[in-house]
Amino acid sequence: MKLNPNLRLDERNIEVVTEVRSWPESNLRRASVNSFGYGGANAHAILEGADFHIPPGYIARRPRITPDTDRKYILPFSGQGQISLTKRVADLSAFPLDNIRIEDLAYTLSRRSHFPVRGFLLTQGSSLLKDMVVSNLRKLPKGAPEGPKLPFAFIFTGQGAQWPRMGVELIEQFPIYGKIIEDLDNHLSTLPFAPPWRIKGIISQIWR
Repeated sequence: MKLNPNLRLDERNIEVVTEVRSWPESNLRRASVNSFGYGGANAHAILEGADFHIPPGYIARRPRITPDTDRKYILPFSGQGQISLTKRVADLSAFPLDNIRIEDLAYTLSRRSHFPVRGFLLTQGSSLLKDMVVSNLRKLPKGAPEGPKLPFAFIFTGQGAQWPRMGVELIEQFPIYGKIIEDLDNHLSTLPFAPPWRIKGIISQIWR
């Protein structure tokens, strides 16, 4: 790269970085980012390393949280087209995920822009590295209507589609599910001809 000598970079203590290099050793990591738009819009941001603002010993004093490696998570992906959708998964699979908390990953992916072509991966902390492959990406069938954008809903038909230990994982992983079962039992017990059994009791027998 041939730089314009009129810039007088040496005189102004300015260096044009043309290759990846290690961050300079310093107590404070600070970077200045400039953006000059063709339309005249200029922006300047100063970024600083967070570790400089954390009190000494804070990291060591934080309680360690043991992750639930068996809890299921939905990792959403989207793209402008099929190629960009699969590339997002491929790019993430090449990223070192060993030190990434799956809770943080699921949260970050859910907050990204939602493009027209979408898919998701169903995984858990203990198998994240193995599951993060394009072949596991689940997508809507072609021609499926989008419909209104509503929150997820898990519906059990009650028409013979049940199976042994159905719902056990919900009890193990989501306390609110067990609380709802208790509320249902309380409502049933107020009926004129209340059943002699309790839903939670039946689930507990199967569960244990």
